[in-house]
Amino acid sequence: MRISTTEVFNTSLNKMTEIQGSLTELQTQISSGIRIQKPSDDPVGSSQSLKLQEEISINDQYNANIQYAQSRNEIMDNIFDGVIKVIQRLRDLAVQASNDTYSDTDRRSFATEIRSLQSELQGLMNSKDGTGQYLFSGYQGPLAPFVERLSGGFDYVGDDGQREVQISASSFVPVSDSGKELFVNIRSQEPVVATSAGETNDADSTASISVGRILNQSSFELAYPEDYVITFGDPLSNQNRRTYTVTRASDGAYVQGSEPPGYLVDVTYQPGDPIQFNGIEVRISGDPVAGDVFFVESSTNQNLLNIVERFALALETSEGNGEVLITEPELIGRATPARPTLSNAGNYVAAQSVTVIGDDGTQQTLAIAENQSADAIATALNTLTGITASAAATQATMDFRTTAGNEGDIINFDINGFAISATVGTNNATTYTNIDTALTAALGGTLSFVNNGNGTFTFTESTGADIGISNFEVVDFPNVQLTATSGFGIGDQIQFTLTGSNGETVNVDYIVATGDNDELFTELAADVALAGLGAVFSVTQAAAGDPPQLRYLGDTDGDANIAVTGLTDNGADDVVIDLTMNAGTQATNSLSGASVTRIQNGIDVDIAAVERVSTVGYSGAIGDPVTLRDGTNDSSAVAARLTVTAQDGYQISANVESRNGGVIRNQTLEEGIVDQLNDALGSTISNLDNAIENVLQARSSVGSRLVMLETSLDLNEGVNLELNSFLSEIRDLDYAEALTTLNLHTLILEASQNSFVRITRLSLFNFL
Repeated sequence: MRISTTEVFNTSLNKMTEIQGSLTELQTQISSGIRIQKPSDDPVGSSQSLKLQEEISINDQYNANIQYAQSRNEIMDNIFDGVIKVIQRLRDLAVQASNDTYSDTDRRSFATEIRSLQSELQGLMNSKDGTGQYLFSGYQGPLAPFVERLSGGFDYVGDDGQREVQISASSFVPVSDSGKELFVNIRSQEPVVATSAGETNDADSTASISVGRILNQSSFELAYPEDYVITFGDPLSNQNRRTYTVTRASDGAYVQGSEPPGYLVDVTYQPGDPIQFNGIEVRISGDPVAGDVFFVESSTNQNLLNIVERFALALETSEGNGEVLITEPELIGRATPARPTLSNAGNYVAAQSVTVIGDDGTQQTLAIAENQSADAIATALNTLTGITASAAATQATMDFRTTAGNEGDIINFDINGFAISATVGTNNATTYTNIDTALTAALGGTLSFVNNGNGTFTFTESTGADIGISNFEVVDFPNVQLTATSGFGIGDQIQFTLTGSNGETVNVDYIVATGDNDELFTELAADVALAGLGAVFSVTQAAAGDPPQLRYLGDTDGDANIAVTGLTDNGADDVVIDLTMNAGTQATNSLSGASVTRIQNGIDVDIAAVERVSTVGYSGAIGDPVTLRDGTNDSSAVAARLTVTAQDGYQISANVESRNGGVIRNQTLEEGIVDQLNDALGSTISNLDNAIENVLQARSSVGSRLVMLETSLDLNEGVNLELNSFLSEIRDLDYAEALTTLNLHTLILEASQNSFVRITRLSLFNFL
């Protein structure tokens, strides 16, 4: 077999190229220190190397997460330390303020520092991490969790979430905490209330409700755990007043308040005014919109910032605020609960025994009869040695701010036998002026009054006799405008009948001359006069050309109604009279009951007054006002207040507590203020202790996390060291072996090159 020269050349070149490639690969491995430059170098080793690199990368990310989590939890630990220091300072202030030797000025100074600490506390609770995320807002990282209300107090607007990062294949660690669990769900020493705005309140509303305060814990707990709803009404339905109503959440029943007095139904809203009921006080500020609701809910937990808010308020309102802080007012001098008749109303005096003990051991006893008058009690007490007593002039207040009526309605009531009747005006001010005028005209003798200018009237009976109110009602009357619209052809005969709910009948029958409103007014007025019912059907016209206004005054039982029947005309076109209802009046089709706005041939219409439940507040010189309701037999009475003084060496007491009708007050106003303030401060101290407990538990959790993170970091670094060792064994180059192979391949290459040179010199001519 012959081998060609070309084949010899090619074989030699290929071999040298192969050796050169091996040398190049070896040189690359040596320069990089990496044995596997491509998967084909070692497919199995390459696969193992990639897997190890992936595990190392994951572990590196875990380490980064651990360092991030450490940073976040260390920040939280520092914040908790700051929060605990602030709470401890607040607790010290509460203990100091409990000392009776401090003055109101001292307490105001405490309150100023408390407000400053409250701001510091809010700042800590709204802390951010290095990336600008809030630490205590749950999943709502960009959202500040604790916001202050316009009316005072604070809301938590975060959620219950807890953000976490992964620190190993199966472990996660929190990097935030829910402010709700930390700072909102703080166990309260005694039941409290939580206040909030309805989620569906109008977006244009700026109204805000204050943090709820408990003024009388025993009164509150009598109704606990009842919740309450404050609903704002439409001013157009309430004499252009913005009003609110308070109801029980459980059954929608109206709630009776102490400020303002009476049932809290359609109460005129004054921003910032106190709303007090069942021992609770709240305030609403801002500009509410019709339909806005606010909730006052019983709770066993408190928001930390609201604990501080109540603490500050207790000190800020302690100075001489008997209305808020007095704990045990005398029952004589306040209004009795509503009774069927005035004679049964009484004056809150219970049957009781009064005892006077002298320092010399002498004892005197006086029996007081149920509902005995204040002046008679004073006379009897003055017979006792060492005792001086007198009855002040009786004072009572009527509050018409909850009295809802429509223009032209009549407010009626009797006070000490004087019958009062006043017309509801176009607005509150006019109504109150009308009441003033009616009282001025009717009252006489020893009963006088003062118009307080805000819808309340204070009455004084100079002799100390009871002041009684009865027969309160607001009489509603149908009131409608009639407009001659169409079908009034000249010469047509128009006929229809007006019938009152007491059977009064007016037949309207005339020949059309002009067919306008003036003619309709003239005919209505003439036909009413002809029927002799001018005192029953009132027909007026504001100005020439205006529609006549028809008002029915013949029925005062709340069911007043005008039936308009038999409208006919003998012309070619059916006559139409448009109806415009004034406030408090509605018109319906007599047959179908559907609402209508006009009367015409063949359709009978009922025009009726809309009955509204109206109330009036009635209160005595102190405490517990009552509400009288329209259309009932409610009556109430107020007695004079007693002034009783025991001379030195004598002590006086009664076997019936003042709140149960006792006439002797065993506790001074100042003592009542101090007692209730101390109760508030005692609760504050306990609640702050509970807050510290919450924060300490959270701080303990953070400490546990930091220990776990440190351990996890050490573990991950150890794992990474092992993984990198395995990777090195698979991937890294053995330099000694590589250099030996490099030298060997270099020698082979040089030999091949020399041989190739010699072969290329071979020629046939060399052998010739």
